Amino acid sequence: MLLTEVRENIDKHLAGVTEGVKVRAYWRGDLKVNIDIGKTYQYYDLASLTKIMFTVAWFMKESEESRFSVDDKVSGYLSWYPHTEVSFGQLLSHSAGHRAWTGFYETLNRDMGAKSKSFSQNMMPLLRNESLEAPGRSIYSDIDFLILGCAMEEISGKSLLTLWKELNEELNLKDTGFNPDNDPRFSRSAYAPTEKCQWRNKVIQGEVHDDNTWSLGGVSSHAGLFGTIEDLVSFGILLRKIFWGDTSGFVRPETLRRFTQNATSSADWGLGFMKPSRPKSSAGSKFSAESFGHTGFTGTSIWYDPKADLLVCILSNRTYPDRNNFRFRDELRPWIHDWIYEALCS
Repeated sequence: MLLTEVRENIDKHLAGVTEGVKVRAYWRGDLKVNIDIGKTYQYYDLASLTKIMFTVAWFMKESEESRFSVDDKVSGYLSWYPHTEVSFGQLLSHSAGHRAWTGFYETLNRDMGAKSKSFSQNMMPLLRNESLEAPGRSIYSDIDFLILGCAMEEISGKSLLTLWKELNEELNLKDTGFNPDNDPRFSRSAYAPTEKCQWRNKVIQGEVHDDNTWSLGGVSSHAGLFGTIEDLVSFGILLRKIFWGDTSGFVRPETLRRFTQNATSSADWGLGFMKPSRPKSSAGSKFSAESFGHTGFTGTSIWYDPKADLLVCILSNRTYPDRNNFRFRDELRPWIHDWIYEALCS
């Protein structure tokens, strides 16, 4: 397949799937695919890419400074957490057995004092009673990362927003950040809309799509970051350099390699990083088992295959106008990865 065919294929399949899409691909360190198709925007809700760009990045860095070990039990740091057998590594790899999601926003929206409380103050009363639905089984869970967010504040004595600002001094992602108090940093029109929301009674644009994060004031450990395709690429290139031995990055190569290795029996997860799940992966059918990355509910993703030395970054707003359109997630995104791989690596 030729690179021109990649663009043609995306263009041909875009209608009814997503409003627009930005695709960047680097092969062996060089930009090979630079595509914007449909209606695109400067800033996108990165959704769960927040997990690796913020929370996992923070835990990688802090583990090097001996603030904690991924093998430590969470209850040793959060006295209210009831599951004494669960480690940080299990939360990071989504293998603790917590349920996938709980609609905490309904309770938070009824709490008139929620906006004046810290992240941990809001979440602790809600999380302390969370049961383990399937102990030891892999369940992709926002609950895991909400608990990690509480641990971040407890370990550091700082707010999540402060921790992001400190981390980003090293990541140097100039146009990536939270929108505290759900107040867009830039003009709303610069942000990709993410849904015609029924319960908020408006088009969500410049405010975080995730309901729980919105009710927490726009800052969380599992969602909330907004960013550009340029910054997402910069983050991917940084990880690539560190993976191949660059010691000038924010963590050591051996740390990144540990976090991106298989950490579960199902081989779907590293420590916070997705691994290609078989037979159906968001990275398509051709990325190797050594690959690592993550996706976001709104239609965002980043994947790197060390074996092929191929980095693919994608931004879209597939949830607009309706979050229940999954054709981008299930069809177009895997195809894009396959098409790019065929064009560059076959």
